[in-house]
Amino acid sequence: MREKFDAIDIDGSGELDENEMRLLFESFGRPVSKRIIANIMRLTDLDGNGTIDFGEFMNVFDEIALKQK
Repeated sequence: MREKFDAIDIDGSGELDENEMRLLFESFGRPVSKRIIANIMRLTDLDGNGTIDFGEFMNVFDEIALKQK
């Protein structure tokens, strides 16, 4: 997952913004609307800085995996 995160982190900031998150889902063949991305960002951005760091990023996929069990 780290490789995928780094590949999507276009600006190399170590954090993903809304555009980078949208690209991430598109890279998985799962394009989502701006509204859904905004909701994901709001729910995932634990420190409230407007971006998703790697820890927050992993929380998203951990939650998805738990719901699929």
